[in-house]
Amino acid sequence: MFNKRLGISLILVLLAVVLTAVIGNRNAVNPQIDASPDLERFVAQIIIDDQLAQAASGYRSPEGALVARVVTTTIAATDPLSVLQVWRYQQGQLIAEDTDSFFKALRGNRSDWPSFTYYFAFDSVTVDEASVDVITMYNMGLMPDSRGGNAQKWTFEKQANTWSVSTRQPYSFWD
Repeated sequence: MFNKRLGISLILVLLAVVLTAVIGNRNAVNPQIDASPDLERFVAQIIIDDQLAQAASGYRSPEGALVARVVTTTIAATDPLSVLQVWRYQQGQLIAEDTDSFFKALRGNRSDWPSFTYYFAFDSVTVDEASVDVITMYNMGLMPDSRGGNAQKWTFEKQANTWSVSTRQPYSFWD
């Protein structure tokens, strides 16, 4: 005999599982966080400025580097990055670049790699704080067709209408 209470419980559990899957999948497919174009460009410039500071200490210059804002940096290896904006650093300026140049810089032909390729995604943005995942790839891998890199979480704070970096937390390195 069918237990009405058990049937309703099973339906509610099934509904909860389906809703969780749908909501979770929707966020995984397009977790785009709204950030102003000014904040996007500011983050791109800070990434370059950070590399310029290292270059002043004898490290490589970011001249020709590509910087891209992507929807998310946490994707499966088979999924393509969803690019929102790309810039190239040339002669002291960030200049808008096409997405094809960015994807070319990610592929296996070492001659197409700029010295640095950066991409970043916002994890969260409020009126006075932003959390950003920053991926750095550099043309210095251990093997002829590999490159090194690192991943960091940066936190930006806004005080008196000015954004600044408050923390940088590395979480991954590779060669």
